Amino acid sequence: MTQYTAGEGGNEPAEGVVYDLDSGCTLDDDEEGALYLATVNGVVEYGVFVDLSEHVSGLVHESNLDGEYGVGDELVVELVEIRENGDVGFEDIDADPDRVDRTFVAPGDDVVVPFSLGDGTCRHCRRGHGNVCADGRALGFEPDAPGAFAERVAVPDADYNLVTRPSWLPARDAAALGCRYMTAYHALFERAGVDAGDWVAVHGCGGVGLSVTQLAAAAGARVVAVDVDDEALDRARTLGASETVRGDTAQRPVPERVRSLTDGGADVSLDALGRAETCRNSVRSVRSRGTHVQVGLTTAAERGAVELPTDWMTRWEVSFLGARGMPPTSYDDLFAFLESTDVDPGSLVTRELALEDVSARLAAMDEYEVRGVEVVTTM
Repeated sequence: MTQYTAGEGGNEPAEGVVYDLDSGCTLDDDEEGALYLATVNGVVEYGVFVDLSEHVSGLVHESNLDGEYGVGDELVVELVEIRENGDVGFEDIDADPDRVDRTFVAPGDDVVVPFSLGDGTCRHCRRGHGNVCADGRALGFEPDAPGAFAERVAVPDADYNLVTRPSWLPARDAAALGCRYMTAYHALFERAGVDAGDWVAVHGCGGVGLSVTQLAAAAGARVVAVDVDDEALDRARTLGASETVRGDTAQRPVPERVRSLTDGGADVSLDALGRAETCRNSVRSVRSRGTHVQVGLTTAAERGAVELPTDWMTRWEVSFLGARGMPPTSYDDLFAFLESTDVDPGSLVTRELALEDVSARLAAMDEYEVRGVEVVTTM
């Protein structure tokens, strides 16, 4: 099975991974909702019959066709239905097969490596959610996926996970995308669906929180940044925060101050730190039917669990979402956003490191001494 990424077609782009099945693949290898490259094997009055492999064929009904096709033509289809009798139904996707780009990489290519790795084959990966792949790995978090602070890094299932770096994006700035910007982009737009005009509160203005601030402001949202450090809050203002709240003063509780600044509460509030206090503050900062997004992982003190005001959340229909990294297949969308908004990921880089400096700087992160994003540029 070869994996592709769908490019733009006629009116709309196809989203996600497009699969080109090997000739021996059967229906057991397919899944409803996935996209496939297909070849027309017959034309009838009511549609066209297509082959995905030697063993997988089906009908694209005329009502689901976006163009005219002849025998031998290629098209991108969505597998709509696998019936109990084994018949298969497809829908024509408005994407030009000639503009479906292979994700395969070759020696010498400049690439970006996400830290959330999928295997490219599970139902989540097939639907563009490789960051939650059941058999996936997280670089630097697991024994069989050592971190990327090394001269060479082994990337499992590289043809699914590696992303070609655009020529306009310097390597230093590309390094700044992971994990901060990619995590922020996924949390804001793919999980919470932030729109222009929304109020967004971000609790914790480290690398992830500042990335959230910059991306949300670039999308036209209004940002309230919360932190206990004046330097971090100043940086948040520079990156587009409309309001800032110092979280350790003796004034009113943080949620009250956020709600007063946002006319009743944020539409979306993110905890970028992972402490019990910031998590609860974030939840309480949203308006009725607002959304909290948990981005930061908990510390040793919480041990993975935080007590929440669940009755209050139920009363006001507050949504609680988790966000983990970003799927590899979302990188093109992130690149397009950066290019269209002129967001400069390099603006968050506060220090360039040699590889030998990494251990000391990781220890500094435990003490909250790191400002912005630090990247390794010298081996």
